[in-house]
Amino acid sequence: MPHESKKPHDIASRIAELSRTDAGYVILAVADTDQMLEKLILAYMPGLSDSGAERLFEHRGPLGSLTNKATFAHVLGLIGDPTYEDLKVINKLRNTFAHPRGFLHFNSPDVVKVFKLSVGGSAGGDTKALFDEAVSRAVRAISAKIEELIYAHAIRQESKD
Repeated sequence: MPHESKKPHDIASRIAELSRTDAGYVILAVADTDQMLEKLILAYMPGLSDSGAERLFEHRGPLGSLTNKATFAHVLGLIGDPTYEDLKVINKLRNTFAHPRGFLHFNSPDVVKVFKLSVGGSAGGDTKALFDEAVSRAVRAISAKIEELIYAHAIRQESKD
């Protein structure tokens, strides 16, 4: 029987190690963006119960994936076309890095191909910078809409009182 380590799994060290790779960088950035999108949807539905939110956002729930959250937010008009397109690109990159056919980095042909297909064949330049720009644009747009929804909800509550 192989020797099994009795040391507890140090998740903080594992995350720090993972974040130093391009794959880890993408996966963590997209996970953060996914959480922002979930907050946006929750801000849109302030009366949603905790159990309702759990059912919507659980792994196999109707809004359990970034793709489904982005589509839902887009259909409701919570995000515009540019943000929706950015979310589709960063999700494709996340999937490329999460399910690699060998070691990947930002200049790998499979990664560059995602950008070329997403921007009509004109993906020149630094793919990491393009990824960062797409994430930054999406997060800024989502954050602004969250603030708008929170403010509108507060105004409605104030007018009821």
